[in-house]
Amino acid sequence: MLGTRLRLKDRGIFIRIASKSDYGRVLKFLQEHFYPFDQSSHGRVSNRQSREDEENEMKSIDSGASVLAFTDDDRRELIGVSLARKFREEECREGLKMLRTLSGQRGYPNDLDGVIFTEEMKLRSQICRRYNIEEALYLALTCVRRDYQGYSLAKLFMQKRLQCGRELGFKVAFGLAVTPGGIKLTEAFNFEDIYVLKFVNYCDYRGLSVYNYFPPEAVAKIVVKQI
Repeated sequence: MLGTRLRLKDRGIFIRIASKSDYGRVLKFLQEHFYPFDQSSHGRVSNRQSREDEENEMKSIDSGASVLAFTDDDRRELIGVSLARKFREEECREGLKMLRTLSGQRGYPNDLDGVIFTEEMKLRSQICRRYNIEEALYLALTCVRRDYQGYSLAKLFMQKRLQCGRELGFKVAFGLAVTPGGIKLTEAFNFEDIYVLKFVNYCDYRGLSVYNYFPPEAVAKIVVKQI
């Protein structure tokens, strides 16, 4: 399969676009290297994908804008995954409908994921109206195997996803940045912050801490960029 060979420091890397045939391999990689360390509340509890996560990952892998990195040798070990997928305005309407249903439940949103979901659904609708578009490129998760972190793979992933997005006809890309590294990366690519949530000492409606192990300055940002 066509891809790009790179030399990063002392290691050879092979990068290519993901396809349907990669689904099982990507799913296993995320089970081993992403969800056990996921900093969202559902990840901390389950250490695995939900059914909704898996459905979204399948859509992303087949989007034409998701990127995989491998060792450039005979073994071709998967060392990094960066997912992106098409988001349509009609999905936003469905999300807002779901939000109205959830809002009728006692205490919702009852965790940080719920807060971010609530704000993100509202903002996605605003993004479509703001840029007069019906669809945008949603930048989902990026995960690099620990022994390959520090090789600028996240930067390469971002460049490739935005390039693919442009080639696929998208005019706008957006996503959620939670970690300091993710926030720094979106700043380097001149993304605009359209929502900032400070979650230090955040507790859900039951008074249970959710993200207290983050430093006091930690925030979550929803960001957008014209591509």
